[in-house]
Amino acid sequence: MAVAHRMAAFFERFGVPATWAPSDYSDVEEALVILDQPGEILLGGTAQHVAYLMTYPADKFVGLAREEKVSIGDVSYTVRQVLPEPGTDGLTMWATLSRDDAG
Repeated sequence: MAVAHRMAAFFERFGVPATWAPSDYSDVEEALVILDQPGEILLGGTAQHVAYLMTYPADKFVGLAREEKVSIGDVSYTVRQVLPEPGTDGLTMWATLSRDDAG
């Protein structure tokens, strides 16, 4: 439980509000997420994000899938892929995104 508590505190401190309106018209959901953007440097300069990546608690956005729309701030994104974040014992998920208004 201590790990889950630390994860919740992490999202509270560093997360940004996101909204998902499921395509099946079920209730709109909100959660705090971490958004990594293309071009961000990782691992001391040895890696770079090439896509938008949303990290979110696994107990939020349950059922999020490819082609769903999420809003982070005033920007809309389309989900490309959803998968568990490695090494977090299923506590967090990753969703790769494309920005809808890019260009």
